[in-house]
Amino acid sequence: MSYSSSQKDEISLQSLLIGATILVVLTMAVRGINAQPSSPNVINQESVNPTPSALPVSQTTPQQSIPVQTSKPTEYNNKSEEIVRIAKGWQDKYYKPDETKQCANFVRSVFRKAGVNLPVSKNPIDASVRGNANSPAMAQSLCGSDVGTLIKDKSQLKPGDIVAFYNTYGNFPDGSITHVGIYVGNGMMIDRSTTSKPVQYRSINTFRFAVGVRPRY
Repeated sequence: MSYSSSQKDEISLQSLLIGATILVVLTMAVRGINAQPSSPNVINQESVNPTPSALPVSQTTPQQSIPVQTSKPTEYNNKSEEIVRIAKGWQDKYYKPDETKQCANFVRSVFRKAGVNLPVSKNPIDASVRGNANSPAMAQSLCGSDVGTLIKDKSQLKPGDIVAFYNTYGNFPDGSITHVGIYVGNGMMIDRSTTSKPVQYRSINTFRFAVGVRPRY
């Protein structure tokens, strides 16, 4: 079939219109697919692994470590250790041989060597029983609250404390303090016997416990 020139132009125009229409339809179809919401099965990775800025401050800020404070030895500990060391150095040695009743003088000598001058108590705890001799050589002279803290419970003793005992010799009234030593720990003391013997390391249960005294330095 032959077409006139005008018919050919009309067919060409229609073909162009059809092609343009198809192109528009395809373009809209593609845009529609891209505009669809994400599938429920697709996980948003940003919600699973949030950026550091989205985390709470407590998680992003490193925790500061609390410094551990080491306590320095107190003056009491330093002094008491020195007293114990000096006292133990006398074990099995003679202190003023051939002289009796030197227990208080021995204690005073050890403390003096450690730089502590012990006073003579003006009110020893046995003063109501036997009076106050007011002599530094007497065991009672170390057993007053004006010398140090009085410790009535043996379990509360600490190394370096003075330990005193009732009626270890003689015919003194009951409740008289007649002997003292230096507590060195573990229920033991260093003391100079009333008789002339070497300085001994022995249990504080050897005699009847009266009181402990923790001198003030």
